[in-house]
Amino acid sequence: MLNEAKDPGSPQRRFGRREMLRSAQHDTGRGRGRSLARPRRGQAIVETALVLPIFLLVVFGLFDLGRVVFLKVELENAVREGARAGMVMATLDQAAVRTIVARQPGLASATVTPACNPSPCKYGSKLTVAATLPVTLVAGVLPVPTLTLSASASVWLD
Repeated sequence: MLNEAKDPGSPQRRFGRREMLRSAQHDTGRGRGRSLARPRRGQAIVETALVLPIFLLVVFGLFDLGRVVFLKVELENAVREGARAGMVMATLDQAAVRTIVARQPGLASATVTPACNPSPCKYGSKLTVAATLPVTLVAGVLPVPTLTLSASASVWLD
């Protein structure tokens, strides 16, 4: 036995006594590469349940933000186009101006009010087209269930 310990090829000589004791303590017979800790079943489900609502809230909040910005730009452009169309009409046709504004995508429920100052519309009057649009949020992130967007455009009648 003493000869085996001095043998250069023996495990004690190659690794040393400490390394052999450490490897013997960690060998549980379960095979190499397995963890000694108990598996944590359900941890991923709990983490998903905690993170998923917050993630969906952010995603739908960004969706609502993009939609509101799009509708605001559409409303401003439609009001400007309605004011320009009202400027070139011989007599102001309020129904035609409303139709021009409402035919834009997403603006069917907009309330449009064209008005001249001083009334009636004539050369030198100022035509103002104002519109409001109620927007219902999809995500419901804000305590406000609907937002009201508004826009107006004014032109001088030549």
